[in-house]
Amino acid sequence: MSSRSGSWSGFDGYVADAGLDVPHEPADVEVDPKVDSIRELDCRSSGIATIIWANGYRPDFDWIHLDAFDGDGWPVHVRGCTAFPGLYFVGLHWLHKRKSALFLGVGEDAEHVVMHITGG
Repeated sequence: MSSRSGSWSGFDGYVADAGLDVPHEPADVEVDPKVDSIRELDCRSSGIATIIWANGYRPDFDWIHLDAFDGDGWPVHVRGCTAFPGLYFVGLHWLHKRKSALFLGVGEDAEHVVMHITGG
């Protein structure tokens, strides 16, 4: 919260309140209204047994001992689906679109992976 304006919302508000000189980047993502409608989820009754929340500053795939990576160490996949059953990727830069690594874009890729897993 800024002492100058009393409040700010998100990064744009912080930049404005702090008086930072940064280039404006137009939004290229549309918010899916369905995302806002989910407020809680009962994992047990939904059949969800595992949740993996992975985040950090850079990917580290050293723990995956499969020949699933290219010469530069990036996963070989099609929209997050690899040739190895059960091995999927979401949240990577340019997984499918520019917004793939963003919170507002990862859901689209995750939905594709889930459809692949469930055969939907």
